Amino acid sequence: MLVSVAMNKNYRWLAYSLVVTILVAGVLIGYQDHAAILAAVGRVGLHGFLFLCLFSSLNYGLRYLRWHYLMRQLGDDPGWSDGLLCYFSGFALTTTPAKAGEAVRALYIWRRRGIRYSHTLSCLLTERTMDALAAVLVGTLALYMFGNLRWIGAVLTVGIVGVVLFIGYHERLLRYLAWLRVIRWRWFNRLLDGVPVFLARAKHLFRPRPFTAGVIIGVVAWSVEGLAFAWLVHSLGGEAPVLLYMSIFCIALVLGGLTFLPGGLGGTEVLLYGLTVASGLGGTEALTATLLIRLATLWYAVLLGLLAILWLESGGNGARYESGKSSRDSTRD
Repeated sequence: MLVSVAMNKNYRWLAYSLVVTILVAGVLIGYQDHAAILAAVGRVGLHGFLFLCLFSSLNYGLRYLRWHYLMRQLGDDPGWSDGLLCYFSGFALTTTPAKAGEAVRALYIWRRRGIRYSHTLSCLLTERTMDALAAVLVGTLALYMFGNLRWIGAVLTVGIVGVVLFIGYHERLLRYLAWLRVIRWRWFNRLLDGVPVFLARAKHLFRPRPFTAGVIIGVVAWSVEGLAFAWLVHSLGGEAPVLLYMSIFCIALVLGGLTFLPGGLGGTEVLLYGLTVASGLGGTEALTATLLIRLATLWYAVLLGLLAILWLESGGNGARYESGKSSRDSTRD
C-alpha cells in the first residue's frame, strides 16, 4: 500500500520529465540541421548506442556494489537479488526533483527484507554526498581548463566538504531542529522524531573507511560514464583530450542537479551542449552527443527501474518480508 501511494505521487514527475525532455530536445534540434543530426546519429549507430548502455550498466553495477557495502556497514543484509531489484527500482523515479523519488527503494527493501527506512534513507543521503564529491573531483578538471569557471569547482568542493563536516558533527544541527518543535503540525513533528536516528546512521557511514571507499567507487563509476561520453564525442569528430570530455560530462551532471529540476533536465543538457561546443566540437555533433548520452544514461536507467518495479510488483524472485518476523538487522536503531 505504501509503495503504491509513493509511486502514484511520483509517476507524474516521470510524465513531466518526458515532456520536458521532448521540449528541450525539440528546441535544440530546431536550431540545427535535421539531416546533419540524423547523419551524426547514423555514424554512432545501434552498436555504438548499445556500447554506451554497456558503460552505463557498469556504472550502475559499481554503485549497487557500493550501496550493498554501505548497507552491510549498517548491519543490514539486503540480499543480492532482492537488493539489486530494490536498488534499481529507485532509478524509475530518478527524474523527480533532487532524485528524491529514489527513496522508493526504502519502501521495497522494507517490504522484502524488513530493513528500516532510516537505514536505507541514511544510505541514500551518504550515496548522494559521495556521488557529488566524486563527480566534482572528476568535473573540476574541466573547470580548470576554462579559466573563468575555476571558481565554480572551488565552491562545489568546499560545499561538499561542509556537508560532510556538518553530518559528521550533527549535535548542533539537532539543537537547531529542536527549535522547530514550536510548529504544531503532527506530520512535521513525526518527521523531526526520525531525524536523530537518521543522522546517527549517516554519521556511521561517514567514518573514514566506508566513506573513502564509497568516494573511490564513485570516482570510478562516474569516470566510466564520462569515458563513454568521451568515446561518443570522439566518434563524432571531437579532438579534445579524453579527460576534458569526461570532466565536462561530470560537471554538467553536478550543475544540472543543482537546479533541482527533475533529473537535472534542461540544465544538464544545455551545459553538456554548451561546454562541448566550447571544446571545439560543431553544434550539430555536440547536440547529437548530448541527446544520445542522456538516452543511454538517464532514460536507460529509468527503463531499468521500471522493469525492476514490474518484477517486484509481480512478486517474483524471492519471498516477501512478513510482519512480525525480523531480519537480523531490522531491529537495529
